[in-house]
Amino acid sequence: MGVVRVTVKLSNAADMALVRRNLMRPDEVSTVEAHALVDTGAVTFVLPSLVVERLGLARPFKQVAECTDGRREEVYVTEPVFIELRGRTHG
Repeated sequence: MGVVRVTVKLSNAADMALVRRNLMRPDEVSTVEAHALVDTGAVTFVLPSLVVERLGLARPFKQVAECTDGRREEVYVTEPVFIELRGRTHG
């Protein structure tokens, strides 16, 4: 099975909401471009702490996540993020 890597643009969704309300300029939105490893069976994703900090995301609570090897681990959940992949935005 091959490994799929893509370049994604991540944006702070709260900043994007402020832009839509004309309370922030588009060039002020916190964004990060990153290389990502794609797991086609995943329903969530993991962000490195450095990316979370650069996007200015809060970590309001923790939840238990199950890893692919069956381990269960308590992880932080962040505020929403917009993901742009190949010109399409999701979030």
